[in-house]
Amino acid sequence: MKILFDVDHCFAWAHGGVQNFVENLMKNLQNHGIEVEPLRWWDKDQKGDIIHTLYKPGRVFNLAKNKGIKIVCSLFLDSLSSRSAFDLLLRKYYMGIFKKLLRGNSAELGWNYGEIADAYIYHSQHEANLGKYLFNADLKKSYVALYGVEKKYFSSNTEKRESDYLISINTIHPRKNNIQLAKLAKITKIPIKFIGKPYAKDEYFDNFISMVDNKYVIYEGYVSDDLKNKFLMEARGMVTLSKVESGCIAVLESFASNCPVFLPDLAWAKSIYDGYASFGNIKNESKLAVQLTKFYNNPYENFKKYPVKDWDTASLDYIEIYKKILNNR
Repeated sequence: MKILFDVDHCFAWAHGGVQNFVENLMKNLQNHGIEVEPLRWWDKDQKGDIIHTLYKPGRVFNLAKNKGIKIVCSLFLDSLSSRSAFDLLLRKYYMGIFKKLLRGNSAELGWNYGEIADAYIYHSQHEANLGKYLFNADLKKSYVALYGVEKKYFSSNTEKRESDYLISINTIHPRKNNIQLAKLAKITKIPIKFIGKPYAKDEYFDNFISMVDNKYVIYEGYVSDDLKNKFLMEARGMVTLSKVESGCIAVLESFASNCPVFLPDLAWAKSIYDGYASFGNIKNESKLAVQLTKFYNNPYENFKKYPVKDWDTASLDYIEIYKKILNNR
């Protein structure tokens, strides 16, 4: 079996979850005898059984059709996952009209993936249901497979942490909501170590840096994996108020490290981690302060270790999907 990986979205190669996902999946598939290569769309002689495309497939459709290759796409519907029902209805209506009037353009945008792809992989059932609702993606072709975590993050130590700080692992960007969390740290007087770097040193990053006091808002910047792992193993808990995520590898690394987790009370988080993490209401700052303080004082109250897989095991889920697709050829 040979899988060709297609990532035509430049953002995927910025530091973060998608880059981590692609690199680790490609590496670990080879441990199970699966051939992998980046798709060379210009190479008419390149052969493969499946094109695994990240994000919605657009121009790759004709290439796959001409070569008789199946298409599997990994979808990230994070920007839609916590939208209101009314907003989603408007988007569904708008996309329906757009697809009728400008079908070629909608194909380029990947909005026709429900018709184009042979299988769709989401990171939660919530996103799979969104795919059905917004893009008419057949649930019979939909699969849910979460990320894996590198083995070095797993810990069997279940002792309660005695450190006084929480940790937040995120790119410094509005979608990650770092400034709201920094404000919350000052309001509650809870020390929070922020780990991550910006996509660019823009106004948002400058505003975040202006809040760093190294007492409650502690900015470590971008650190090595070993140092990040050390912080995770020592931290009293991990917190993110990110507005949009598809699964979030940092959350899984925290669970693997037996680090209690505090997440926003949004669909992207509740749909996967309800019953395992603590949650806060990011739309009500005073209530959020009380909820974070409660978590800080007793991080293990709602903590239950999520069943995280290492990347080697997680890659087997993808192999099973590939096999099912090829058997339906």
